[in-house]
Order: sequence, then structure tokens, then C-alpha cells
Amino acid sequence: MSGQSVQAWPKPRLCFVGPHLARHPGWVTTQSEVVSALFAQEGYEVRSTSSVRSPWWRTFDMLSSIFRWHRRLDLMVLSVFSGRAFLYADWLGRLARRVGLKQVFFLHGGDLPELARRAPERVRRVLARADAIVAPSPFLARMAEDLGLEATVIPNVLDLHDYTFRARVELVEPIKILWLRTFHPIYHPELALEVLDRLRRRGIDAELTMAGQDKGLEASCRSRAVELGLQERARFVGFLGATAKAEALSGHDLYLHTNRVDNTPVTVLEAAACGLPVVGTRVGGMADLLGDAGLLIPPIVPRTDDPGTLGATADDLSDATADAMADAIESLVHDPGEVERLSAAGRALAESCAWPAAHDRWRRLFTQLGLADAREPDSGDPSP
Repeated sequence: MSGQSVQAWPKPRLCFVGPHLARHPGWVTTQSEVVSALFAQEGYEVRSTSSVRSPWWRTFDMLSSIFRWHRRLDLMVLSVFSGRAFLYADWLGRLARRVGLKQVFFLHGGDLPELARRAPERVRRVLARADAIVAPSPFLARMAEDLGLEATVIPNVLDLHDYTFRARVELVEPIKILWLRTFHPIYHPELALEVLDRLRRRGIDAELTMAGQDKGLEASCRSRAVELGLQERARFVGFLGATAKAEALSGHDLYLHTNRVDNTPVTVLEAAACGLPVVGTRVGGMADLLGDAGLLIPPIVPRTDDPGTLGATADDLSDATADAMADAIESLVHDPGEVERLSAAGRALAESCAWPAAHDRWRRLFTQLGLADAREPDSGDPSP
């Protein structure tokens, strides 16, 4: 229209709440940190809390920050996890309601559906306080729907500039396998060593790199490697910073994912973005995430309708899963075409998780919440 200026779309003032610990050595960057930084780059006014390492002091910091900042915010985006962390979602949701601050609950963690199964009324009551729920996967969205709540799916985000793609076209021995998680029971790191042992017994030359923060199991994994005679084939390299992680992803042939519980792990997306074929356990949201862009093995668990597994020990079941994962890797050794297909499909999956598409979904959500005109662009509020 001639002679009239077009007003820019007002950007809501955001606060991302969750564990923001990546500034401390040895801590993984969370999606809340990634997304908040990307919004800041887009010109949004963004605050975040909290980088305090102690869980209880971190919760106090989150609560006090929201109380102090709420008049200069339009929306709180709260990361929601299971376990003890679910408590702060309850308290922060109550506080936001009390001070009249709109809130989006950003679901994370593959164990949330189990918490909802054990305590459905509690989980529904807490999540119902949100003005909107965002899930990074259909897996968690279905959990919300089972509770009678609606969730918008916005995938986890990758900045593809950080990940160099190299097409894998075959597995050449020695096969370099990467395991990159945390040495904690839910990630089942021992299984990676059992898979490596199976490959060695079958005459397949393979090497395993195990990287990640120690949460109590690294020493037992090192001991198990010695028991299996794998000390020359299994390397433990500790937590990897961004540069070292990029080098590891570039220098390996295959990514091994052994989780007992999971949702849509960013590490799997990172491996896929770099062209690494993924072999993993079919748990939680993994099938929703990968589709046919990975080889997923159902974890072998006892079933009440299968007498053959009822008397099995945990070690027996882990052995069966290790055998199945080794079978999958061996099949790739003999099928270069499948290696190449998985490599290309993984990169395509990662590209679908790039920021522009996710940003558009967030913007549509803001509009649905009535935040497109939440304030005038020149309101003059102080920056964080």
C-alpha cells in the first residue's frame, strides 16, 4: 500500500526453562539451549534459566527467575522430564498460572510415558496447566493424547552447518563403531561391548569407541572389556566437546545405539546427519524418529505370553539382544547397497530437522496462543 509502512510481526518475549548446563565442562547441550539460542539469533528477546548444577538450587533459580521476570515475558517454554525433574514442572507450572504467564510445556525423555502409566492423574493434572504442549516426536504426542491432551509435534533441531556429511557406501574392516551416550543404566553401555564381542567371535574385525559422561558405569564397562579380551578393540575416550564429537562422527563407520529407554535422541540425529548408518534398539520413539533410516532391533524382554522367556535372566535377555544387533551389523557387512541407503536416508532425516522448518512451526504455535500481537514491537522493555 502506497504511503503506508508495514509493521513487522511482533516477536513474543521468551524464557526457556530447564537444565542449561552446557557452559560447564562435561555437560551435553540440551534442546532447550539449542532452540533458545536460535530464537535469539532470529532477533527475539530471550531469557533462559538455569545453569546451576545442583538440581535443588537449579529449581530454586528457575522459580525465582520466573517470579522476577514474568512482567517482562510473554511466554515460558518449560522443558518437562520424568523422575525427580517432574517436580519442578509441577511447581513452575503452578507459579506461571499464578502470575498470569502463558506457558508451553516442551516434553523430553523416553520415560515420560512410563511415568504417565504409573500416575496418569498426576501427569495429566500437571500437563493440563500448559497453554500448549510441544512434543519432539509422535511417541510423546501419543502419550499426551492418551491423557486427553493435545500436543504439537516439533522435531528436535539440528544446525546442519555443524555436521559434515560423508556418504558411507560399504563397511570395510576394521569397522569403526561409535557409541556416544552417558555411562548410565538407561543407556545400557555394556551391551555395546557384548555386540563387539559377538562380531569378534564371528571373525569380523571391528573397533569400538565409547564416549560420554560417566554416571557410574564406565569402570564396570572397562572391566568387562578386559574380561572379554577387548582391551585392544574398545577405547574409552570420556566426554567429547563439540569439536572432538564432530571428529568422532566423521571418523567412524557406524553408530551403535543401545538404550533401554529413549525418545528422539539428538545424538542419533547427529550421527545420521554425518552419514553414519544407525543400528539401535527399538525402544520409545526410535521407530518414529528413524523409520526405515536405521536398523532397529527389538530389545528382548520377558513376556507373560511367552513361556520361553519367563525364566530367562537379565543376562540371557541382554545376550539375545546382543546377538540380534551383531546379526544386523553382519548383514551390513555383506550388503553395501543397504549401507549406502541408510547413510543417505539418515542425512535426509537430519535435513528435515533443520531450524527453518521448526521455526515456522513455533511461529504458528505462537500465533495460535495469541502472541503474534502480544505487545507492540517498540514497547521499550529492557533486554535481559
